[in-house]
Amino acid sequence: MKVYVIKDLVELPDLPVEVAGELDLEALEKGISEAPEAFLVYTANPSFLEKACQAIRHLSDPLLYLRPILLLEGEEQFSRRFRAMADVVLPAEAEGREVKRRLRKVDRINQQIDRLNVFQGVSDSNVVLKVLRYIYTRGGEIEPVRDAFSFFGLSYPPLENFFTRQDFSVFNVLDLLEEKRFLTGEFYEKVHFCNKCHFAFLNFMEVCPNCGSGDLTIENLIHHFPCAYVGPEEDFKKGDTFVCPKCGRELKGLGVDFDRPATIYRCNHCRYVTQDPQVKTVCFYCGKESFPEDLILRTVKAYRLTALGENVAIYGMESLLFTALKENLDLLSYETFLTILKLEIERCRRYGVRSSLVAFQIVNINEIYGRLGSRALELFKEISAVIRAVTRKCDVVSIMNESLILILLPHTPEGGAEVVLNRMVTRINQLLLQNLGIEVIIKFGKREISDTDREPVALIETLLNEMVLYEKKGESAS
Repeated sequence: MKVYVIKDLVELPDLPVEVAGELDLEALEKGISEAPEAFLVYTANPSFLEKACQAIRHLSDPLLYLRPILLLEGEEQFSRRFRAMADVVLPAEAEGREVKRRLRKVDRINQQIDRLNVFQGVSDSNVVLKVLRYIYTRGGEIEPVRDAFSFFGLSYPPLENFFTRQDFSVFNVLDLLEEKRFLTGEFYEKVHFCNKCHFAFLNFMEVCPNCGSGDLTIENLIHHFPCAYVGPEEDFKKGDTFVCPKCGRELKGLGVDFDRPATIYRCNHCRYVTQDPQVKTVCFYCGKESFPEDLILRTVKAYRLTALGENVAIYGMESLLFTALKENLDLLSYETFLTILKLEIERCRRYGVRSSLVAFQIVNINEIYGRLGSRALELFKEISAVIRAVTRKCDVVSIMNESLILILLPHTPEGGAEVVLNRMVTRINQLLLQNLGIEVIIKFGKREISDTDREPVALIETLLNEMVLYEKKGESAS
């Protein structure tokens, strides 16, 4: 078994694997060319393990990011959450036979990866597809893990590494996959989250409905049968006996001449007495005080891959952005777009026509999937409406990958292309900012077709290399 080693410990124990090479995190983040059978992480540092797993899962080649991760533990064991990030955990003291038994899981995962309709160099930039393919190659099931070190209490540690933010992104993507019928969910547990920071660890406490203090004393009520008086137990106490404050009789025994029908709460701050105190929560992380009805309540589920989901995992899926553009625009396939662009290049060169090619990309589109889940489709439809509003009937639109849009503008010099592009990018940025409340990262570029251009692919590559990040200047879209 050939593995790449990622470690921050010095000496690697003898294992029945072939070490293809060692990688540091920086080299891993830049990408590697040859796919190993697995990645081996050797560390005693949970933060290093998490960064290594994220770097692997953020690779775009499915023959790389789906590979099993082996965790070789040091002397101290990791928590459940961190152990769950790896596919196989190898304790430092594990013997050869036990190691070989655990490594059989690597072969099963790689067999599933081999069934995918992919080849070396293909790119998966859609985090929704990446999550689906991960679940497929791990036996088609994923369950939440309960762990005190997790921000959410219940989480999906292997899937967290596909995302950069610690928020509900994993939950939202799983909801989207279930809505698309790629997964079927089974109830696991309901969890309350802080409505400010989304932390799961909350202190539920009873407070005085009059002053809000949590300093309450619980007292029993006593019902005296002979005279029907009901009052706090404290009122009946007289030395070592109980005496009714109404009739003066000494109480004989519980169930004989009195009972305790209920309890009351006495506030030690304002002395208010009630049988129904309010319930309030305080977040242990940010300190936000809330009432239970104001908390975020989520149903956490265990998921299983459906037959439809398995088919999509193997053969791929259309992105939601592509679906939205196809419904609202005369979207051409990338291959057809190349053919039309080649004809336009020849027309410009022969007749001196001035046409331009523009491109823009939502760099952090996976963050949109994580934030909005299934609602991302509605947002992408609004993006397609913006594109339709700023382009003409004669303009040709295509999508190159999950987030990169190409537009051919016939009879449009570079100056005109810049106007169109600025309007479009500004409006889209405003749209995303209003819906997500975050600065969305957009790259864009423009290039007028010149006499030296010959091949459409070379022209597009040149344009992509010239793309720049959008910087908000404060002006409103015209």
